[in-house]
Amino acid sequence: MADEEPLVSVVVPVATRGSFTRKCLQTVLDSLESFDGASELILALNGLGRGDIEDLAVVLDNPKVTCIELGERAGSAPARCRGIEHARGRYVLLTDADCLVPADWVARMVSAAAADGVACGQVQAANRIVNAYVRIEQEVDRVRSSALTPGGTRRYPTVANMAARRALLPPIVDDRDNTTEDIQLSLEYMSRGIAVRSVDDVIVRTIYPSSLRQCLARRAKHAKGVAFARRLWSRKEWRSFGMRGPFSLAVAAFVRIWRMRLSRREQLIALALRLWFAAMWAFYLVAPGRKHLEQSAKPDTRPARGNKISERRT
Repeated sequence: MADEEPLVSVVVPVATRGSFTRKCLQTVLDSLESFDGASELILALNGLGRGDIEDLAVVLDNPKVTCIELGERAGSAPARCRGIEHARGRYVLLTDADCLVPADWVARMVSAAAADGVACGQVQAANRIVNAYVRIEQEVDRVRSSALTPGGTRRYPTVANMAARRALLPPIVDDRDNTTEDIQLSLEYMSRGIAVRSVDDVIVRTIYPSSLRQCLARRAKHAKGVAFARRLWSRKEWRSFGMRGPFSLAVAAFVRIWRMRLSRREQLIALALRLWFAAMWAFYLVAPGRKHLEQSAKPDTRPARGNKISERRT
């Protein structure tokens, strides 16, 4: 039935169009179609123009899809939060518009969330050419996903491949400069004593940066996000979560990089990137940041045609 309450909602922020985005979103729809239960796909259209939306029409017109059109470009974290606000499912699955999910992704992630509350899978490269930079990015993600809390559960959630009971998805502070979802979720879950299960055999694939310039830009972006997340907590709270500052990170890099499954040349590149990240993090900790004002009222919403929702920030 069209009005049946969904068991699962998949939320994806979408800021790009094109054949690869369509392909990625189609894999999510295919996985939903193979899932034996009521489901919905919520797409937070992040600043897309009318031409961009028309380019994705083959996906957007699917009856399982609900679109939330953000009136202006925001970070993927606030866009994803807009989607989660509209999710009706008992379980919410998260991925990105540049991720290819396996056919049984929905079924397996829902099963993991039903058993453990919060679960995250792995992310691997979908690049046609896997060079040193792609291997480094993939290895960094592998190491992050294998990091454990003192309680022995996964330390860093991965919003590109994640499932949770809807009540276990805390709101993420709107940081328009960057995406800090993984860090913010990690700190929220540790502060609340919520365990995150690793589902290592469930893998989504994405396009990683494949040049030095792209990797440097990604590190600078993440450094700005971590600095923002740091300001959300007191120094005592930050350290109680096992988090440290940029200097400690730089010192530890000399040991941790050599443990990565990389060639010696790739390890040296990874070390340089790690030190660059530490330097940028230190810079953004002292640089004046943009003020983020909480809105006293929710954004205006108005129903559009069919199953589409338009949102305009005020």
